[in-house]
Amino acid sequence: MKTLIGLMAGLLALAAFAQPAAACGCDEGVYYDDANYGYGETLYTSDYVYADSSVTYSVYLVEGQYTAVSLRGDGSSDIDVWVMSPYGDYMGYQGEGTSHYADEYFGFVAPVSGYYDVMVENSYKPYGSYFDLQVQ
Repeated sequence: MKTLIGLMAGLLALAAFAQPAAACGCDEGVYYDDANYGYGETLYTSDYVYADSSVTYSVYLVEGQYTAVSLRGDGSSDIDVWVMSPYGDYMGYQGEGTSHYADEYFGFVAPVSGYYDVMVENSYKPYGSYFDLQVQ
């Protein structure tokens, strides 16, 4: 089963690998770049997350790839970023529950090749927030 999931993820990666958002059916304003030459995708986006909600993106990473996640929000927000592996394991989280700023950064090494979910969350705030997200 694990091999079948990996094969399916690989085929999906070839079908949509590193296309601009409009071409791959992804959210507009999201750009995927394959200039890493075999090291997975790079995700760049500027977006908005509403109060008490989240926005999730998928990015293809290659096993063994060091990945840096950077989130910058507007000055009055407290948004957090989570990354989950293709198997649902938490790869990283950065957020300060008592902070009123949204400059978050962390890195990890991808344990398997596949699509990783990157979630930007805006909890406990009565208003939304603009943000810039980079995963590479």
